[in-house]
Amino acid sequence: MNPKSTKKYSLWFSQACLIVFALLLLYLDVRGYWIVRWFLDVSHGHGGTRDCILFMTTIYACSCCAWLAVVQLWLLLRLVAKGDAFSGGSVRCLRITSWCCFAVALITLVSALYYLPMALLALCAGFMGAIVRIVANTFESALSMREELNLVV
Repeated sequence: MNPKSTKKYSLWFSQACLIVFALLLLYLDVRGYWIVRWFLDVSHGHGGTRDCILFMTTIYACSCCAWLAVVQLWLLLRLVAKGDAFSGGSVRCLRITSWCCFAVALITLVSALYYLPMALLALCAGFMGAIVRIVANTFESALSMREELNLVV
């Protein structure tokens, strides 16, 4: 398999994963109330209206960040497909995605006040935000090196 077709399949796989994630996110958005009710029924000690409202608020606040991240990642994949991965647009997409991760980390950290396991989600989202931020910084550094190289040539 030549490298060009491997790149094409890798890009296709990334797009397919993003579509699957978007569909699962849409399912969660549509079925959120019923999923929360089910969760509160099986987790003993929770289940009141207050808990339902808190969980739903957390889910939908995080969902807004997730949709923004999905859009930015889709735009990034389009830039990669065009061969313009190291551009200002890709750095912008990655920075917005990292801020989405940090927002989810903050939302879930606050939610840990009423449901402690949310702290684990906050840790994961914050770590993901840090990774994406490092990748954005790497892309920005590569972009400035490319611009410097173009000036030399």
